[in-house]
Amino acid sequence: MAEEPIEIPTSGPLPGLTMLNDVNGALLSLATMFSGASAPTAAALGISSLAGIWWHDTANAIIWLRDQADTTWIKFAQIDEVSKLIIPAGGGVIGVNTSITLEAGQIGSYVEVTGGAGVVITLPQTSSALTGRITRFFNATTLAVALTASGGQVINWGVGDTATAQTLMPGASIALDTDGSSWSVDGMGPGNPTMVGDLTIAAGSDQYAVKIYAPNNVNGANIALFGNGTTTPNKFIRAMSGVLQFINSTYSAVLATLDDIGNFSATGNISAGGSVFGTTPGAGSSGGIVVKGAANGNPGYLQFVNAAANAEWGDIHANSSGDIGITTASGNPPLGNGYYLAFRPVSAGGLGQWQALTQSGGSCALPAGGSWAYFGSNNGGGFAGVAAGGTVVWTGSANNFFGFCWRIG
Repeated sequence: MAEEPIEIPTSGPLPGLTMLNDVNGALLSLATMFSGASAPTAAALGISSLAGIWWHDTANAIIWLRDQADTTWIKFAQIDEVSKLIIPAGGGVIGVNTSITLEAGQIGSYVEVTGGAGVVITLPQTSSALTGRITRFFNATTLAVALTASGGQVINWGVGDTATAQTLMPGASIALDTDGSSWSVDGMGPGNPTMVGDLTIAAGSDQYAVKIYAPNNVNGANIALFGNGTTTPNKFIRAMSGVLQFINSTYSAVLATLDDIGNFSATGNISAGGSVFGTTPGAGSSGGIVVKGAANGNPGYLQFVNAAANAEWGDIHANSSGDIGITTASGNPPLGNGYYLAFRPVSAGGLGQWQALTQSGGSCALPAGGSWAYFGSNNGGGFAGVAAGGTVVWTGSANNFFGFCWRIG
């Protein structure tokens, strides 16, 4: 303890040795900020007022400053004797390498986690007195850091992500604001800022320039796109349950999904102004299929290409008559003369004769003679089989009826 009087007696006689001891004691008190387990008193120091006096509270590891009214000790800083850190009481930079509970006076500081495993930073119970005091946190380590609220209060990490504890990932920074009853990420809670103009992010060599971290959000990591247009102007993108999803304007239905191995699905039609490539359909594949779009009056077709998609092996075409043709890379049809090859039977009579099925009065019968294989559909329901010529193969109420048959015997 160093709380010696700091005022030298002015009345004599004052022996020289006594004066030296008094001066040394006063200097020691000043040098150690009157360190001791209890606060110094004016009487003990031989002065009339403690205003402006520093005190190193060794019992609680705190540095105090006496206010000018000489009525209250003001907390200046907390001393972490284990981590050898000075933690300012009201703002400034707080270095953390072990778990810590922040005090109300430290809200508004810049808190940087510099080391330590399993670090937990506990926030004080907020109040209206702390409203608008933004506290910034930066995790400079390679380990996750927990931020925990006190007194049953919560931390609003984002839309749909509210909890009493949140995780600050390695390399991440966040700013917390308060409305007096809870904590919120600044910009998502009280007093949302508005940006006018473009936002440019100069990316470094990391994997990402922008990171949305929402493992506790029931809707995953979301991006809201509020666009123009009189109807359905908005769209949403989210990563949820391991799948990238595209959501409709009212956030009520998934329009399309893309999984981690590249499988894509959509609830509506998929259109392409050019070709659709599928050059690596499976392991060990040496080529793939390209769906070529219609152009210059020609119908679309399937093109078989090498793995690099720069050489054609062959293609399949169709014409308006329903015939399908195959050509090889040399341009020659492999199965006969002519560009298109009729895969359906075309014989006018006898075996192989092909004919459309028709119905009349709710009944459909096969052509007369021989045996026939047939297939048909009505109102979405199919029927098929083999029967003798003239057999009635369908009866009912016609609705989008169609079918065909071919003679097999």
